Amino acid sequence: SQPVPLYDGSIYIDELDPDTGRDDGGQPMLDAVQTGLDAGFNAFKVKIGRGCQWMEAKAGLARDVDVIRAIRDLIGDDMRLMIDGNNGFTPEEAREIMRQTGDCDIYWFEEPFPESVDECIAFRDFLREAGWDTLLADGESSRPDDFDDIVRAGGLDVIQFDLRFYSLTRWLAYMPLIR
Repeated sequence: SQPVPLYDGSIYIDELDPDTGRDDGGQPMLDAVQTGLDAGFNAFKVKIGRGCQWMEAKAGLARDVDVIRAIRDLIGDDMRLMIDGNNGFTPEEAREIMRQTGDCDIYWFEEPFPESVDECIAFRDFLREAGWDTLLADGESSRPDDFDDIVRAGGLDVIQFDLRFYSLTRWLAYMPLIR
């Protein structure tokens, strides 16, 4: 048997409460990562996309960049850092996130924007041309027909379905297309 790599996916945008206007800054994100480190995790997936609904777009993008950099500093160079945009960016905003954090060795960028064949391929090309090894991940909120076209076109590096909605049986049936 082989070990299964795990990551801490509990790093959410908990510092903001739009209903009350509370903004605790980036420290709650660092505290959450520290909890994961204390539990033995060595890979972290961090939610970003504050400018989509929690903050003004420019300020949200700046906070996302600050959080990514602070987490990379906290975990060091030997641990994996993944970011999840929850489809909260335009393709150009996703490129800007990478321009500002590409030196942070982002392992994957999940759901940067609502996916399409052309945008996924263009974004993967952008990542490669910049010299980053960052993988493009998606699958949780995808529409089956559009998603199948993206997979067939080789528009993604990582396919990650939400098992609450996409059962193991459906995963197994989908594997031939992935191959």
